[in-house]
Amino acid sequence: MVRHVIKGIHHNPVVAPLYVSPSADILISGDSRGSVVHCRYNSTLNAYQSYVLTVVPGSVRDLKLIQGSLLFLTCYPFPNDRVCDEMDEDTVEVIHERGPLHFLYEIASRKLIKLDLIKLLPPELNLT
Repeated sequence: MVRHVIKGIHHNPVVAPLYVSPSADILISGDSRGSVVHCRYNSTLNAYQSYVLTVVPGSVRDLKLIQGSLLFLTCYPFPNDRVCDEMDEDTVEVIHERGPLHFLYEIASRKLIKLDLIKLLPPELNLT
């Protein structure tokens, strides 16, 4: 079981750190609803255009671009329960039955692969 206490829920949704390309023409972000969004700068329109790359079954907490078009995503499954403290209406405790989930997403082929990192550990280090 994993517990998180989130403050400021009325103001900001939880999002993953934003990936910005060195030239700032590409942005990739993740949100609390599981969407991974790709934004590309269009110099003709002088604006960013965005589309959803993929959706994962949980809140995206971290994303890293590795090896060109490969994204490593970390997310927490959607919560099983929420506990609100009557003293502070802007705070909620979120309870997850499972720990983080990890995915690889290949942007060019649009393939999403779920990783089970525990299975990659040697038997003597297995935490199950």
